[in-house]
Amino acid sequence: MKNKEVELKVLISRQDLRKLLNANFMKEAIVENSKAKHNLISSYYDTEDLYFKKNGIAYRVRDKGDGTFEATVKTGKKNQGGVTERIEINIPLEKDEAVLEGFGPLGLGYELTELAPDGVTRLFTVDVERTTYDLEFEGSTFELAIDKGKITSELTKNKDKIDEIEIEIKEGSVKKLLKLAALIAKTVPIFIEPRSKFARGLVLIGEDATYPVVKRKMEAAPIRTELLESFTARGNAALAAQSIVMNNNLSDDDIKELAKQTEFMLSHMLMASELDSKGLFEEYIDMVREILHVIYRVLDLRNMLALWRTVDTQGKAFSKTTMSITLQDNISKAEEVLLEHLNLGKLTAIFYGVQAALTASEWDNEEYMEATSVTRAVLKKWQDALDIENRPEDAIVLADNIMYLARNIDAKYAEKLANNLKKKRSSLAAKALAKRLEQELIRMLQLTNSKYIYRDAGVLLGMLIAKKK
Repeated sequence: MKNKEVELKVLISRQDLRKLLNANFMKEAIVENSKAKHNLISSYYDTEDLYFKKNGIAYRVRDKGDGTFEATVKTGKKNQGGVTERIEINIPLEKDEAVLEGFGPLGLGYELTELAPDGVTRLFTVDVERTTYDLEFEGSTFELAIDKGKITSELTKNKDKIDEIEIEIKEGSVKKLLKLAALIAKTVPIFIEPRSKFARGLVLIGEDATYPVVKRKMEAAPIRTELLESFTARGNAALAAQSIVMNNNLSDDDIKELAKQTEFMLSHMLMASELDSKGLFEEYIDMVREILHVIYRVLDLRNMLALWRTVDTQGKAFSKTTMSITLQDNISKAEEVLLEHLNLGKLTAIFYGVQAALTASEWDNEEYMEATSVTRAVLKKWQDALDIENRPEDAIVLADNIMYLARNIDAKYAEKLANNLKKKRSSLAAKALAKRLEQELIRMLQLTNSKYIYRDAGVLLGMLIAKKK
């Protein structure tokens, strides 16, 4: 049997899973008496040189836990923000063994024996306890699968834990799946796992299973399609950066990458808000600005510490000065706040919420709107506002919006605009940074009576005032 599989796969803690299942919208969606439990043991096979993988194929044999067996070929995978789309072909088996023939007539177009004339080897086994529910949500039917188990490699003896949920479309649209995902992300923290169980198993045997960040620019095509796909690509990159930072990789480069990709998301959201008259994006714009504020505060405090290093005269005793200790303490607290925001799944909630809003929003005369011309008009509007803006801390925000959006358009005028604005933006950024650091110092002084902090803050303020001139 051949079918097109479209599913959403996310990571969720056991505690949050219980909260999700008790949410009113989920209780209403779960079909009565549809709960079922299965113990599934899936063995993945390939040739010794992984020729299936090289041809974009995953092949498994599954013990379904009820005395029946099934061989499956999956191919043509597309992953966007946790939503995967691929061709799946299933053949019932009499016993738990690899069968390589019978897939051609069902839609594969050839037999697996053509790729594996010498047979196949079992690479790893996925053993999960799966709990399933049928969901009915706004006219669409889904299957919710809760998987808990492990992946074990027969070749290396390595293991990986599985704790995730999948929501597969049985009958309905991706639009409704995204709306359901947005509701889930708004209710509990969820995190995207772009890797399939097959990909995670490949990692256990030392094979590369990374997903490169897709860079996509909007072209001269219908505005909704282009904006949605471009936003999704940038959102994927932001969530990948989030995952790195959440794993306590708080380097400047990784935090800056998170900031950059989140800024790209924001520029798309602001453009969408220019077209939408119902305010569908305002909540998410506020949320992403809050996250960006936290990100930049971490970077700003680190900048201030670096600046203090240039004036501290105590050499090796630098880390023991009152100002150093205070700054390091503030940096640690700011990092904790950043990780708290990310661990609450706020960026994931923004991602799915905006995707759902982009599919649901109503735009006047949309049938006559194409992406590059609409973007050009939006950029012109923002440019006019930038020309009359005086405060550098506000001007830099507007300049960033223009530059990030311009860089995501496949048009020469946009590239020229971004290049022309680069020098002006650099000057604005320096002044805005000095202003933010000045405000940070003032905030610090309000929370202390230390004469040493007052003295050192005076030195730093003097340097910041000089930088703004």
